[in-house]
Amino acid sequence: MASIALDPRLLAPPETSANAATLRAYVTRLLGWSSFAREKGCTVTISRDAQQQLMADGAYPFAASLRDNLKSKGICEYDFPTIKVFCEGFFRMQPSFQEYVGVDDILHERAEFSPSLTGSQLLPNTTSEAEKNLVTLALLNHCQCRSPRVGFVLQNPVKATQVSVSAYLHAIETSRTDLIANGSLPSDIGGTVTVCSNLNDFASSCDVGALFQNAVNDDQLRLCIKLAVYRSRQQRHIDTDWDELPVFRIGAEFRGRARIVAGANIGLCFNIVRSIVDAIDNLNLPQTHVLRTGDGPNDPQRTSEGFGAWRRDITSEVHLHYWKGPKNLIEIGWVSHPHDDMHLPKPCGN
Repeated sequence: MASIALDPRLLAPPETSANAATLRAYVTRLLGWSSFAREKGCTVTISRDAQQQLMADGAYPFAASLRDNLKSKGICEYDFPTIKVFCEGFFRMQPSFQEYVGVDDILHERAEFSPSLTGSQLLPNTTSEAEKNLVTLALLNHCQCRSPRVGFVLQNPVKATQVSVSAYLHAIETSRTDLIANGSLPSDIGGTVTVCSNLNDFASSCDVGALFQNAVNDDQLRLCIKLAVYRSRQQRHIDTDWDELPVFRIGAEFRGRARIVAGANIGLCFNIVRSIVDAIDNLNLPQTHVLRTGDGPNDPQRTSEGFGAWRRDITSEVHLHYWKGPKNLIEIGWVSHPHDDMHLPKPCGN
């Protein structure tokens, strides 16, 4: 599952001196994560105390100065009430970060981050909360807790994809048995936390092969594919909002069949995802052939309910079978193996 924790400082509006580019980046990040949080198959969390800490720092509720700042910088494409609604939606997200990771609170000191993280002097309480979240995630890594694995979205852009965290832990409030069993507290802890700055960075760093392999339902499978499509478009310099990604369907037998064919071969899982992206965005057409009603080269293409059947090469022995319907709607139907497997269930996806 793709799990992300948001730095609560993300919601703090830029200073009134911020330029138009900074303001646009602020709103774009918020809208992007808000859209992603509505996606089934993912978990986006924020600290339970995010709103309280922002209020303590005077960064919430949003002042009319933000509305005036947007207008003065010529930014008219974003409606202030809409921004406010999006931000308030983050506070209502369930579960909270603490509930999701199973750590209610920690008491620590001497936290160090590498690369170093620039904190905002204007947000001392919210910065402290963000650092506590990072130390919590480092603790889970330190104790080799299996789940959940959570990435952290930082307020400030970073080039690194991981941050090393060290701290001295005094106390912990948790019901997790894998932490309660650790009898060495208080102690020095150290671990790494996967980080990103925005949705583009997150999609670029995701291991879509692993997400595909570990998907336990079609929602998680669909999210993996959407992340791969989003990343592909960014790499091809096609600016696409998350909500503007193409709609596609997953056939009822596809996930089970893909698991059988790919098994533990994560490289093959990645190649299957890449082939699906190519099918959705109509790329690498020489690898695509119509799936016919018979073995003859002149046999007609299979059709069903207005959909046409297609076959795309993944390897010499593994192929993607899918339906293409009205308005280029794709239904991913089957992973064929061996080479002469021409099966494709009728379109009935979700």
